[in-house]
Amino acid sequence: MFERFIVATDLSPASYAVVNCLAELRTFGAQHCLLLQCLSFGDAASAGLSYHTDRLEAMLDEQKALLEDQGFAVEVRTVVGAPKKEIVRVAADEGHSLIVGSLCSAV
Repeated sequence: MFERFIVATDLSPASYAVVNCLAELRTFGAQHCLLLQCLSFGDAASAGLSYHTDRLEAMLDEQKALLEDQGFAVEVRTVVGAPKKEIVRVAADEGHSLIVGSLCSAV
């Protein structure tokens, strides 16, 4: 039913809480997860000019490991644009049947 799904993350504590409680999605056929970070144009410019992108990558790797520990195959991607539009665009273009996100700035 939900074989391919997106987890939209902004790396906030709320997004970690969501990532930690997804194992039951496997009951509904969920197997493949796209862990998607969507940066606004301003955030992307700031990150691009920063020397601290290693910390963002480490946090994405942490969330990826949490999802893999729950039994999912996980792809990680960062896109730039208006988060709501980009998340829905990726879901539609790539056939993801479910979008999961916390009540944060990303969704």
